[in-house]
Order: sequence, then structure tokens, then C-alpha cells
Amino acid sequence: MTPYISGLRADIWQKSTREDRLQALGQLENYLAKQDGRQPSVISSETLSPYTRGLHQTDENGVDKIKLNSDLINRDTPYQAVETCFHEDRHSHQAGVVNHPEKAESQQQLKDWSMSFKDGYIQPNDYDHSAYRWQPTEADANKMARSNTDELYQNTFHDDQQYPQYKEGKEQEIADSIVDAKDKLGENYEDTARQLMVNKYQLMHPEYQQNESMDVTKNQTEQNIGETRLQGSPLPAKIEKPEEKTLVLGSTPEDRAGIETLTTKEPVSIEGKEMINQPQPDVSREGNSPSNSNGGKEDESSEAKRYERGFYR
Repeated sequence: MTPYISGLRADIWQKSTREDRLQALGQLENYLAKQDGRQPSVISSETLSPYTRGLHQTDENGVDKIKLNSDLINRDTPYQAVETCFHEDRHSHQAGVVNHPEKAESQQQLKDWSMSFKDGYIQPNDYDHSAYRWQPTEADANKMARSNTDELYQNTFHDDQQYPQYKEGKEQEIADSIVDAKDKLGENYEDTARQLMVNKYQLMHPEYQQNESMDVTKNQTEQNIGETRLQGSPLPAKIEKPEEKTLVLGSTPEDRAGIETLTTKEPVSIEGKEMINQPQPDVSREGNSPSNSNGGKEDESSEAKRYERGFYR
């Protein structure tokens, strides 16, 4: 169930100031965090690359931060800003699950997210964009953001004016990404992307191979499910493994910038920082998209460009 935050309605957003829009997004994040039993991420507006929607970071003190491209805040429609907020908030949720394993929905989810947050996360320039897009943490964040945005604008706000056109564009974006993933990774593209994440994790943690194999065998015996054993299989032939970057990767939740963006090689800028003070919910500490400057019109991703770094969608 999504909250009724009037400032996120399209008609009210259009008339609101930048400060009011950020305040409404902050209220959304506070609600999501409270439902999740964690501290809310700090919302800010940033001057980012024209192709970067937003990013999620966890600083050295364990504080989650969500930075949204100021272009999204300036748009006359709130949809992409809200969906980006949902997406990046999901990464905060994932970090919380890794730090509090009892919150995991399954052991497989916990394994996947733990590996991703500890050296396994596929940056867009590691292999291919499809491998990045369909790895477990990104596939999950995209799915939840899409579902929550539909829930808010279709069922809570009953927006039948502008939202249907936005949704149509997002569905086409997903369909295009699936076609590309099948071309690059094969029919079982999500399984392949996950295996690439596992392979990258094993480069930094070779001892994982044996432990994972034993765990999977146990699960197959107890649950009688066809779970693929992770034996450190080689990368698919279509994906060329970088010789140097893969070996030095090993980002952690403290130093990884989670960026949601369109394809670009432009580095992310952190200039133009604009912070907002959010009301803090009374909860105990539980632990620790693409954008453009095209007059407010939503962009489709371009396969002609390649991603450089970060959390993307």
C-alpha cells in the first residue's frame, strides 16, 4: 500500500516549488523506511550527468543517501522522480537485509544480495549492460520501483490523464531491455546475469565456491528444487571479461556509488548539492534513473552509449 502524499500528485507537483517537490519525495522516503523498520535515507537534489537519474550511497557512518538528478525535480511531471526514488530506496532495503539476515525472504535472496554488496556487484562497464541490468539487486530494484509507481499513480491517485503515457514508455523500455538481454545473454538471461555476479564475487572470494556448492546440494536434497550449483563456471562466450578492472574491483556498501542512469561514459558530478531536512520517523535503527534535459519529456535508453559506473536501472 502506497501512501497518499498530495505533493506527489501530478497536478499539485506542476504548481509546486523545487523545495516542495523535494519535501514530498522526502515524505515518501520516510514512509517507506518506517514500513521497512529502518532509518530513512537522506534525500538530496544533485547536478548529475544528463543521463543519470539518481544514485544510492551508504557512507562510512552507515547512513544511506539518495541523490536525485535535479533535472527530474525540475520536470513538470513527477513520475520519473518518484520511480527513481522507489528504485534507490529499494537498494536501501537490500542493504538493510544484508545487515539483518533475519529479514531476508529466502536464503537465496540473502546469498545474492550479500555477494552483490560484497565485491560481486556488476558495474555496467564490467561486461555488458544486460549483465548489469538483470543481476539480482538491479532486477529486484527495477521490479519493485515499477510496481510501486503503478500502485501510487493508478490505484492511489487514479491518474488517468498523463500517467498512462508514461507507463507505456516504461513498458516499452523494459521490453527493449529484454530483447537486448536475450541477444547478449541468451533465453535465461537473469540466470546468466546472476552467474556473472557470482563469478565476479568468487574472484575476490575463491573459498566461496566450495561452500556454495555444499549449500546448494543441501537445498536440493531438502527442498527437491532444481537450483543450479555454482561451480564457478566460465563467463559466457558473448561477454568478454575485462583483464584488469575485474581483478581490482571490490567495492563495499561504504564506497559504492549506486547510480541509476541512461547509457553514458560521462563521470558523475556531485556539484550543485541541495539538501533537504526530512522529518525523522520514530523508529529504532535497524541497520544499516535515466534523466535528460529535454524539456521534461521522458527519454528512452540508447544502446549506442555504454554505462561507465554505478547502480543503474
